[in-house]
Amino acid sequence: MPRRLLSAVERAEAEVVFGAGLDYTRVFVVENTPLPNWIADIGRSPKPNAITLGSVSYFPEMLQITGADIQNKNLRAITWLMHELTHQWQFQRLGWGYLTRALWVQVAKGQKSYPYRLEDGRRLMDFNMEQQGDIARDYYQALVAANRDENAPALAPFQPFIVELKSGAYRR
Repeated sequence: MPRRLLSAVERAEAEVVFGAGLDYTRVFVVENTPLPNWIADIGRSPKPNAITLGSVSYFPEMLQITGADIQNKNLRAITWLMHELTHQWQFQRLGWGYLTRALWVQVAKGQKSYPYRLEDGRRLMDFNMEQQGDIARDYYQALVAANRDENAPALAPFQPFIVELKSGAYRR
């Protein structure tokens, strides 16, 4: 299971969500490993699954993200990566405490831990660990759909949370 840094394409795309708020020198990916699906089997989660443990995101398949994928809006792998990178962002802020929070919500709510509603006045900390990952993923997907126009109306509800991600602040 060799680990690797983000590719140039992955890092460039991650920077539109996380900016300087993520220390990319401490971000690693392991692909084509049975670990995430083995863990999913224990909890009977749907597959394929990824899991992030500290500064390493484990994927059960090769991501193979290219610039052509992004240009053609083939976003499955990159949006999956954005969700998992959020867990690395959480780890860089909270240490291993993020993992207990993420596992707790998975055990308590299962698939119901993912849906969220964006409302004025909320902060990133107001969402559970999985919802935060989906916010980053959904923002990225909406940004690409809006041809990277950060001022597109569809992106407005995400902006306060993206500011937090990019600044690296995890405000209570």
